[in-house]
Order: sequence, then structure tokens, then C-alpha cells
Amino acid sequence: MSLQPEIISETDDWIAVAKPSGWLTHRSEWDRSSEPLLQWVRDYNGGNHVYAIHRLDRATSGVVLFAKNPKSAAELMAQFSERSVQKVYFALVRGFVKDSLLIESPLRAIRNDETKGDYEEATTQVEVIANGTLPIPLGPFSEQRLSLLKLMPKTGRTHQLRRHLVKISHPIVGDSKYGDSKVNKLWRTLGLDRLALHAYSLDLIQTGRFVCPLPSDILAACQIIHWSSEDSERIREWAKLEAPDTE
Repeated sequence: MSLQPEIISETDDWIAVAKPSGWLTHRSEWDRSSEPLLQWVRDYNGGNHVYAIHRLDRATSGVVLFAKNPKSAAELMAQFSERSVQKVYFALVRGFVKDSLLIESPLRAIRNDETKGDYEEATTQVEVIANGTLPIPLGPFSEQRLSLLKLMPKTGRTHQLRRHLVKISHPIVGDSKYGDSKVNKLWRTLGLDRLALHAYSLDLIQTGRFVCPLPSDILAACQIIHWSSEDSERIREWAKLEAPDTE
């Protein structure tokens, strides 16, 4: 792994960490050789036990919160269970998403990387940050249309954001499981060899707000896309630590 995690902030009770794309949150039975983020944080914490309060997919970058003790872990997990946590993600997707929307589409549970079981409610708020074009032909198209989206999941189903965006025909760039293989291949040649999904912030009512700015690889991808001047300025604002309200 070329990129290493970074500490966003910490107290005696918790540590907020910036997870790079490619890092597992926990150790997986499918990959015993890679160091998970949990172990990295434990080592940073002097070898003392830490508790992962939530997780991100391996391919997703962004903020992950860890507790340093059982009491703090219980308090933080309760906020997630009560859905009193606002999560904000950013995604670069194929096609123009014209209007903001609320996706309310149940998803089947995923077990051992397979879709199984009953459908569960799943809700995602989608806000459009920018629409742009990439002047490179692909297939029958003379240019590529792309959108930068702000995503706010109201539920926490496995691969929820990735699956919901496919349902509206706007897969995330670099999504090897659910996405467009031709678009992904094109972006690999342009230097973006990852899922273009980033967990930007966590806002816990009782604890505070944790922000992880857009990573350099997604920003570099955005820089070669042709946006309007207004959209370019909006993206630059979102690249800063404290982002403006888009509403």
C-alpha cells in the first residue's frame, strides 16, 4: 500500500482516522496478509485495544472513528444505532445527474460477498455538486459525461451507495463490482485506479464533527474534467477542510 492512514483528531476517548482506499477496516478471512486499519490504529495507540465504531469498504477512502475504551465505544455505537449520525460521502459517477433526489429502494442483504436473504429498507439522499465532461471518446460517445455527487445515506446497508447509484444508472467511477468496466478502464489509463467514493464527514450530535478532505487522486481526476466555472469553484471549496453548505 503506497498511502498510509492519517490521524484527523483524537481525545482520551476516541481517534478519528483518514483511511486510504485499499485498506481493510478489519482483518478479513479473504485476505489474511494485509494489515487492517484496526491494527494500524492499535499500534498508533501504543498497542492498546481500540474499537472500530463503524467500517468502510476496502475501496472507499475517508473518515473512520475508533473508541479507546469500552465506555466510549458503547456511547458512540449507540449514536449510530439510533441513527443520530449524519454521514456525508462524495462520489464521481458516470453520466449527468440533473437533479437532487432521494433514493428509497430496498436492498437484499449481502453475506460472504453474495446477495442473500430478505430485502431491507435503504435510503440515500443525493445532491448534485457538479456536472462535467471529459473530452475523450469511448464507444459510440465522443465525450464522457460525469457528475460529482454529495451522498447522505440514511441507512447503512452493505455497498448501499454503490448499489443505489447503479439503480439510477449512474455507477461510481472505478467500481469493479457494480460499475462500467469500459469507463473504469479509461480512468485507469488516466491515473485513477480506485473506487471514486470518499467518506467526507461524520457528524455525531453528542460528540462532534469529523472531516476528511477529498483525497488528492479524486481531486486530480476532477481537475481534468471540464466543469463550468461555477462548478469548478464549488469543487475547490469542497476540497477545503471545512466545506460550505450546498443547500
